[in-house]
Amino acid sequence: MRVLITGVTGLLGRYIAKTAPPGAQILGVTRSQLVSPGMKWSKLDLLDFDATRSLIRQERFDTVIHAAAEGNVDNVAGARDKFTALNVGLPELLAEEAARLDSSFVHISSNAVFGGREEPYSDFDSPSPMNDYGVLKAEAERRVLSAFPNAAVIRPILMYGWPSNGGRPNIALRFLQEMSKGRGVSALKDVVSQPLYAGDCARAVWAALDQGVSGPINVSGGVTLSIYEFAVLITEVFDLDADLVTPIESSQLDGLSPRPQRTTFSLERLHRELQLIPSTPRAGLEVMRADPDKDFWL
Repeated sequence: MRVLITGVTGLLGRYIAKTAPPGAQILGVTRSQLVSPGMKWSKLDLLDFDATRSLIRQERFDTVIHAAAEGNVDNVAGARDKFTALNVGLPELLAEEAARLDSSFVHISSNAVFGGREEPYSDFDSPSPMNDYGVLKAEAERRVLSAFPNAAVIRPILMYGWPSNGGRPNIALRFLQEMSKGRGVSALKDVVSQPLYAGDCARAVWAALDQGVSGPINVSGGVTLSIYEFAVLITEVFDLDADLVTPIESSQLDGLSPRPQRTTFSLERLHRELQLIPSTPRAGLEVMRADPDKDFWL
């Protein structure tokens, strides 16, 4: 199986590549040098649509996994036009090319397609984004499934794990790097989510491909925590001082794009069709602690 992974140097892309099934021939694409050893990679600007299209047609991949995007919610705020090509046009192009080759296609979306509510979202709930990033991700989902109805759309929520060298820090890493140096952190007590270990999201990607599942699939860690509770849990797993965590409310933060205060998933398709039970946040953090990559980052 010949597999193209975009965004392979990102957090999820790294775990997808690490957990590839035996026999998978991975080609990762990146705009800069790929640091993961033993992987075939190609330097490519994915926004050069002609070059991207040519690569796919020449290599004739069996599977395309699209994990590249501008993922910083605040960068996208007020700048939809700037990021439409990357966050909407590119996934649409890849879906079209995968459909043309009759390849499998997985598009990585986001919980940001939802605006937040008290009850959990099911896989087929209608998008209701509340910020520009979510608007683009919802439009990308629509265009991907229009171009290729058999595509799988994976929606992760608040992922954490060890990134690639030089990769963007995620919430757990930011907390860990500060607290391991004895520095305090502030964590929101009024924002609630279901933190997801990136390795479990990667497992969901490969399971969707293996089982031929299409359409939207919500993926989370299954346990509902505030950001403050997650930060305290990090101190417990990594033997850090819980007093380093200060609870704050979102009203105390200025200049951020609007975000939902509560987003949770019911995980019907993850459990029933992919037959996966994700790691609880505690279990995911314990896997992080046992990972040799910890020594590089901490």
